[in-house]
Amino acid sequence: MGPSDLRVLIFVPHFFKPGGVALFYKSMRPYFESNYKYFFRGNRSSNNEKWAIFSYLLDYTKFLIYLLINKTDLIVLNTSLAKSGCSRDAVFIFILKLFKKNFIVFFHGWNKEYEEKVELNSGFNKFPLNQFKKASSVVVLAKDFKSKLESWGFKQEIYLGRTVVEDNLVKGFKNPILKFKDDSIFTFIFLARLEKSKGIIEAIQVFREIQKRNSSKKFQFKIGGEGGFFQEAKIYVADNGIPGVFFLGHVDGLVKRQLLEEGHFLLFPSYSEGMPLSVLEAMAFGLPCMVTAVGGLKDFFVDKKMGVLLDNLDIEKAAESVNSIINDLQLLTDISTTNFYFAQEHFLASHIAESLKELILTVYNRGT
Repeated sequence: MGPSDLRVLIFVPHFFKPGGVALFYKSMRPYFESNYKYFFRGNRSSNNEKWAIFSYLLDYTKFLIYLLINKTDLIVLNTSLAKSGCSRDAVFIFILKLFKKNFIVFFHGWNKEYEEKVELNSGFNKFPLNQFKKASSVVVLAKDFKSKLESWGFKQEIYLGRTVVEDNLVKGFKNPILKFKDDSIFTFIFLARLEKSKGIIEAIQVFREIQKRNSSKKFQFKIGGEGGFFQEAKIYVADNGIPGVFFLGHVDGLVKRQLLEEGHFLLFPSYSEGMPLSVLEAMAFGLPCMVTAVGGLKDFFVDKKMGVLLDNLDIEKAAESVNSIINDLQLLTDISTTNFYFAQEHFLASHIAESLKELILTVYNRGT
């Protein structure tokens, strides 16, 4: 069976919800043929979590009806290794195996606390994990995640996947180093949900340390994103009297592009990640990045060549590493150029869509 004949059903979150998985498949939709169908599932609100069970029951019913009416050759189940995602999607696996359907599971998110609970108690959430072991193949975003699944008894082929940058976001952007020729003000950016685990407070602390080390220079820190730690972050800035910090709220479309075009350096000391979209987008606009060695980042990110790769959240050390780059114009522009071309080659949605289609076809042909 050829790629144009294969009937594929892809589980996706609702596109109006924020999050990397929704954007991932929204970005790739133009590059999928009509034989690739999306099945939207999950809670329709980011707030009313107590009503989530009713959304799930509705989704299970819709899925049953879909399988009864439509012919499907392979299902791509996108989820996260976390309590809610695993418990919810284990039921979908139970249903699709009743219909003898093969499936690929793509773990986009990876919750370290959930991983630790599994490690400490081999019987913990045995039902969800054993359900996922029925997959024909698995896709993860980091080598560490692959090793962990193998240690838990996953015997099938485990592939390394990637996150995507939307082609339209970077369309027409050609000169990443032009922004560094204007030395009037240097702009740091943060682009993610404002949660403690994303390292927003540490990012602000690094910014403040850089200000102190460069009293004669003008800096600003533009923070794009909303989330549960939004007010705490604003209070922290106010209580510590940190100048030049601007909270932009949720940014998207042209506003996001403008932020990335005008930004000079991304600060993103997240505690844990799969493959963070904000880093890939920043690289696509030629921004050097300060990131922590977590998830898929440490599989490709090169310290001093792409920015700063942190082994820990030592603020003084992080600030010194960033400071050494921003005060070396040649190094700054070299990193900018490296990141720009690396992202163009490895992260654009048009490229990743083709790779995913090839993987799906490989998995299907191996199972027939």
